[in-house]
Amino acid sequence: MKYKFVSALLLGLCHSILGQNVSAKDAMTLFNLPLEELLKVKVVSKTEENISQTPGIASVYYPEQLMAMGLHSVSEFLSFASSVEINPAVGGINPIQIRGLSDANNQKVLFLLDGKPYWMPSHGDIPINGIPLVMIEKIEVIRGPASVVYGTNSSSGVINIVTKSNAQGLFSQSIDTQGVIQSGLYHTIASNDGHFDFALALRQDDGYDAETRNTLAAFDAGCLCFPLAEPQSLNRTTEHASFLGQYHSDSLNFILQKYQEETSAIASGTFLSPAIYKQYGTLLSAQYSLNNDYSKTLFYSDWNQYYWRRDIEGVLAFNGIAGDGLQGFDNQGRANYRWRTGISYELFLSDNTRWLLGVENETRSTENNKFRDDANGDVLSLITQPPFNLPFVIQPDGSILLIDAGKLDETAFLAQLDHSSDNWRLVAGLRQVDNEFSGSHLSPRVSYIYSVSEQSTLKLLYSEGFNSPTFRQITGRNTFGIPQEVNVQAEIIETSEIAYTQNDQFFNQSIVVFYTRAKDLIQTSFNGISNSVEVVERSGAEYELQIQYSDFQLLTNVTYLKQGDQNIENDPTALFSSRWLVKLGGVYQIDQHSIGLSLRASSARAEVNSNYLLNSSYQYQSDQWRFYASIKNLLDEKVLFPDVRNQEAVIFQGEPERSLSIGLEYRF
Repeated sequence: MKYKFVSALLLGLCHSILGQNVSAKDAMTLFNLPLEELLKVKVVSKTEENISQTPGIASVYYPEQLMAMGLHSVSEFLSFASSVEINPAVGGINPIQIRGLSDANNQKVLFLLDGKPYWMPSHGDIPINGIPLVMIEKIEVIRGPASVVYGTNSSSGVINIVTKSNAQGLFSQSIDTQGVIQSGLYHTIASNDGHFDFALALRQDDGYDAETRNTLAAFDAGCLCFPLAEPQSLNRTTEHASFLGQYHSDSLNFILQKYQEETSAIASGTFLSPAIYKQYGTLLSAQYSLNNDYSKTLFYSDWNQYYWRRDIEGVLAFNGIAGDGLQGFDNQGRANYRWRTGISYELFLSDNTRWLLGVENETRSTENNKFRDDANGDVLSLITQPPFNLPFVIQPDGSILLIDAGKLDETAFLAQLDHSSDNWRLVAGLRQVDNEFSGSHLSPRVSYIYSVSEQSTLKLLYSEGFNSPTFRQITGRNTFGIPQEVNVQAEIIETSEIAYTQNDQFFNQSIVVFYTRAKDLIQTSFNGISNSVEVVERSGAEYELQIQYSDFQLLTNVTYLKQGDQNIENDPTALFSSRWLVKLGGVYQIDQHSIGLSLRASSARAEVNSNYLLNSSYQYQSDQWRFYASIKNLLDEKVLFPDVRNQEAVIFQGEPERSLSIGLEYRF
């Protein structure tokens, strides 16, 4: 897909909007705000509060801040977050690891858009770059389970995209030496009762030459096996288009989001067949609130349709057989949706005590997922015959069935008490889940925050995540569509944390020690999906530091994971996790100019050596204009990633060589 109309469309819209004589506001940079204002999050308890007081371990990141350091996408922003690793895979998916826990399709990470869940019911995948960057105000990240507040899919962490509301209009355009052209437009239209915010984002890409290693070669009839191929080269491109519209009033909120992305890949992540991995997402949300001095009642309903498709060139190229095909869902994925409806009631018993009660029901649905060829099954049927004799089951329509259509319901009840005194706060909650497949479970959460002084706090935290498997994980078929016994159940992840935080208007630091115990951890590999037969443990420490003084900003975080890069029986994901992660960024501003640097480093894991990604950026900003020039991968490193998705020896070059990006923004 090539969006040839990118600049013409957005420039035309911008011209139309500017013709409305919208008054321009002064550009507000993060240097104008005290650090306490930048350290507020809402994702942990759904009430905005300072990070040092919130009953969980969370971080907040601002696009304006990270772009000044040379980072220019949500995936790059998240890769800068503490304890987070983004692992580009040859199949086009980007598995996210948080504290060494990951899944092939991000089933353990909950993605939120302004607090509304947005993920793929069939696989659990999330739209990492699906939200227009020009409309993002900040990104909040929880490390550790958040199931009491958010339910399933939040066992390793939560990512919440917070969007702008009634803010200054923005048009952006950028291009880099890799042929990536990106355009974005954000605008607000005010009315008597509220305001409407909308944003558009488009990206086209010429791609870069990514190296792949340890993929499988053509079938060898002599050994009846697939030997390893020589290193291959893949032209990696990523193109997308997204729209986000929101209506806000005192009591009503509506959201419409649409998203489409295409990534060049290798079919199934292992076979040599070139493929285009396509994602399609739609989110609709409605929310109504009733507030008074003593209570807050929230009625909400959100529906998202999210599915993918692979167009494959040479569907059986790994067998040396010609013929194209695809892998996708029946009926274009229209029945791939999740629909959540609920009510939450917050009762303020006093200034220091409040109850949160809630009930919600969620329906998840998926269609049949099939592997097809362009010859009504004639090509696929060849692999069931000599010399291959592979045990594939060819369906009557000539396809190979990979996932059976299904639908299930999940009902949840939430109760949480929040009480505080002069120097301490206690938050205790329970979530009762009744899942049609996984059964019933009660998840607890206890958080104790003690104020050591006016600037520092000590936290003792315990939380549990109950994570039901996705349709892909409960299907009675393996990667090749061969029927198998279903033996997967829900995973339970318990995390205990001790944290010390210290902050004032110029300085913030936190030290966290964590221990995670996962029972029945769902693990995906090329050979299938199963629960770990033993308890899986993760333990380590995190340090975060943020300094903002005069015209200088510094952000850094360091993570140590004890189990990283270790061969542990029944725990294959440990080998694919880095023991050390170091992220360092700084910005120095001189009048209207700024210079920034960012470094993302990870230690060795699996068969991949240490990685270092250094970016730099120069910016010039006036009241309405911002110009930037950024150099990505300044050290020109070949940044390699192991195949976290399938826990195999496959290695993929997930970052391009050194490149220059030039961009311009106009605020109106």
